[in-house]
Amino acid sequence: MTGPRRRTCARCGRHGYPAAHFPDGYLCRICLRAGLDIRGTCPDCGTGRALPGLRDRTPVCTGCAGISRHFTCLHCGYEGNLLFPVTHDEDVGVIAGEDGVRR
Repeated sequence: MTGPRRRTCARCGRHGYPAAHFPDGYLCRICLRAGLDIRGTCPDCGTGRALPGLRDRTPVCTGCAGISRHFTCLHCGYEGNLLFPVTHDEDVGVIAGEDGVRR
C-alpha cells in the first residue's frame, strides 16, 4: 500500500503533497488558500463570489473553471477560504454568543 504522492504545484512549482486537484493541475496548500482568498466578480459569468480558478491567468469562479469541489460554509453560506473553520467561525460570529450557545 502506498501513501499520498508528492506532486508539483501547477501555480507556484513547489514539489510536495497537494491540497487540491483543480483542472489546471495539483495545488499546494499555499496556492489553494491564495486562490480561495480572491473574491470579486467572475469575468466569465458575472457573479460576485470566490474566484479560486484560473482561466488564461485570470481568476474565475469554481463553476467557470470546472472545479467540482465546493467551498461554501454550511452555517452561513460564505464561499471562500474555509480551510481553517475556527477562524472563519470567529470572523462570522458563529462560535458562541454572550450566553455561550453556538450559533
